[in-house]
Amino acid sequence: MEENEMFMDFYTRLNDIVNSMWGLGDKIPESKVCAKILRSLPERFNSKVTAIQELRDTDNMRVEELVGSLQTYELNFKAPKGKSIALKSSKCISQENFV
Repeated sequence: MEENEMFMDFYTRLNDIVNSMWGLGDKIPESKVCAKILRSLPERFNSKVTAIQELRDTDNMRVEELVGSLQTYELNFKAPKGKSIALKSSKCISQENFV
């Protein structure tokens, strides 16, 4: 996977390869596909890959679970950062009104 490539573009290419191999009679186990995905991700996914490897059993993980998790991470990672604004009050209130 390229550094500036979206995850789904990479996964589409990988899925085409896996499906072609299946069509030729070579069924690849899901654990092997998951391992390939985790190994192929660029540096921006390092923290997510580490979390997945530590918290989940990657040998029994389904490809769909991994893809969903990585898509969610990428969407949150690329979410636009909005400007935060503070509003200033234009009305002066005396302390007598609070008693």
